[in-house]
Amino acid sequence: MIVAASDGRASRKGAIDRRRRPQLKDVIPVRVIMQSVSGIPISGERQVTGGRHRTWTFLTNHARVLILIAEAPGIRLRDLAARIGITERAAQRIVSELESAGYLSHEKEGRRNLYHLHPNAHLRHPLEQDIEIGQLIELFVGRSPSGQMDQTS
Repeated sequence: MIVAASDGRASRKGAIDRRRRPQLKDVIPVRVIMQSVSGIPISGERQVTGGRHRTWTFLTNHARVLILIAEAPGIRLRDLAARIGITERAAQRIVSELESAGYLSHEKEGRRNLYHLHPNAHLRHPLEQDIEIGQLIELFVGRSPSGQMDQTS
């Protein structure tokens, strides 16, 4: 069956017109759909403020990994990656870097990993090396998705 494409060209129904470049309206960004439960903006997510697009955030993916592991020590790398908006391989690399830097460790629990955070480890940059990562994580763990602190504790 031949149908008219939105740009006026005829094509077969269901066939992909490889000559036409995909347009922004054709793609639904996955990062826009996904949201972190802890209220942390997803890396690369475009936010509009005052008519301007922002593409950077204050927290790195390394910080997001630490926060999510603090919230759920038994989280799977697949779930961790999906919540942050990165690939599973990137999540694996970040966890490995955090382990080698002494910020966390893991032990096998059946077929899964159980991560242990080391909250007394200090931030790496010379300007913040007197701050323990536990202090940073306390700002984010226990928050509801709206960013408000849970009053249950």
